Amino acid sequence: KGKGKDKGPTPGRSVEGVETIGEEFVGTIKSFNAQKGFGFIECADLKAVYGNDVFLHHAQLGEFEVGSTVQFAAFLNQQGKPQAKELKDMGSAPKKAKTEAAAIEDVAVEAAAVEAALEQVLS
Repeated sequence: KGKGKDKGPTPGRSVEGVETIGEEFVGTIKSFNAQKGFGFIECADLKAVYGNDVFLHHAQLGEFEVGSTVQFAAFLNQQGKPQAKELKDMGSAPKKAKTEAAAIEDVAVEAAAVEAALEQVLS
């Protein structure tokens, strides 16, 4: 028999209680194969650290589809790669949820404003 060929989606292992590597990642579902039962979320923050997209098991897909922008928690699966759980629609996600890159950009903008104000005071 082939390894996993044409078996269809496998039932998911429980992802309850697994240790997460973060709760407020944001990404876009870039692919999903219903026959194989999995897809991937594109998330720049996790890709920068782990080198690949985030695995998405069919048990976590819910009502989302390819192209949906979602907020999600992530954990490292048995292969040591990021896997998504607890997907939320960005429309219902908390406003405080930001990507790390966006948070860094906010800090940089704030620092530039402080620097400009300080230059005015000192000159």
